Amino acid sequence: MGVVVENKSSYCHQLMTCAADGSLLFWDTRPTKSAHQSQLTSVNKPVVLTVSNPLKQLDLTWKPILKVSVSHITGSGEFGPTKFSLAERHGDRSSIKQPDNDKEAGNLNRTVSMTGKKDQGKVLENIATMLFVGTESGDVVYMDWKLSKDSDSGKFTVSKPELVLAAHEGLVCVLQRSPFFKDILLSIGGWTFAIWKEGVSTGPLLESASFPVRLTAGAWSPTRPGVFFVTRADGNVDVWDLLDKSHEPSLTQNVTSALITSVNPYQVSSKQQLLSIGDNVGTLHIMEVPWNLRRPSVNEKNIIENFFEREVSRLKFVEERRKIRAKETVNNKENEKPKEKAQVDTKKLIDEQESEWEAKARQEYQNYLEMEKRFLEELGIREPDNDL
Repeated sequence: MGVVVENKSSYCHQLMTCAADGSLLFWDTRPTKSAHQSQLTSVNKPVVLTVSNPLKQLDLTWKPILKVSVSHITGSGEFGPTKFSLAERHGDRSSIKQPDNDKEAGNLNRTVSMTGKKDQGKVLENIATMLFVGTESGDVVYMDWKLSKDSDSGKFTVSKPELVLAAHEGLVCVLQRSPFFKDILLSIGGWTFAIWKEGVSTGPLLESASFPVRLTAGAWSPTRPGVFFVTRADGNVDVWDLLDKSHEPSLTQNVTSALITSVNPYQVSSKQQLLSIGDNVGTLHIMEVPWNLRRPSVNEKNIIENFFEREVSRLKFVEERRKIRAKETVNNKENEKPKEKAQVDTKKLIDEQESEWEAKARQEYQNYLEMEKRFLEELGIREPDNDL
């Protein structure tokens, strides 16, 4: 529990959900050993439900095998998860040999459903267990769902999130990885959308300006790496083509007057791609994607990859400049202190010099008066003073 184990049967029996109590839940669809034994022993016994508690037989018959809390980095409290995105998923099993007949398939499914701990594979260590979680407050949380042993208590606990990004001003309604780039994600929430790259913590590669109406859903194109769809609350669908322009949508199509709740592109064939759109009044709209938005251009994947790499370099440059500016600010503050002290010392020195000059000038003036007095007495113009 809380570890990644090799799946020998190549059948997926586990699913993952998020709950409003701030937790991620892992479920296993296979019955437990005790439940299977009780089912075998009570095949012919009728189930008697009392009037006082008619749902007692269903109490805790299926509960999650693991519960992971999405807590804050600092302090107490938990986020309210609404969407999540895992890098490791149950892959394509079409290459695995399939059973030859229905009987063999039934026996295989029965064997797989009763697989116990003895039949489990080895523990896998080099599996990516990090995931992105979108919250109802608009944050995007990057955390590890794998349990780690606490050195103090010895218990297995969930680590604190590595990163919390203030992505949107409203509930995150879309958190989807690109089908062409495993580390590129599209998040939609509130009135904005953003494109993120796993491993880049300085900010989004691309972030839209605030729309006049709330965004409700979105999806990547299954055939073009640079195209994705964004739906709005006013019934419009924006088609963004990064090869064309990144500051505004390449195409806006009005679909309905109601609020759009979901959008999903589907590749029917090499010549046809459909876009299903659902609204809050229960109407399903099926639209055909035009040729230029479904067929990729030459080297489009490489061009979009280079575009993302340039954005990563831009974020690194901005972060380096921010650190340099912060360092310059600290140095300027440190340099201002000696300047202030020097200004105080200079003012004090000037005051002392002015006092000396004033005293010297006063003494010179006094000497001048005495010399004038003696000169007048020698000329007989002034009588000498009689000292008593």
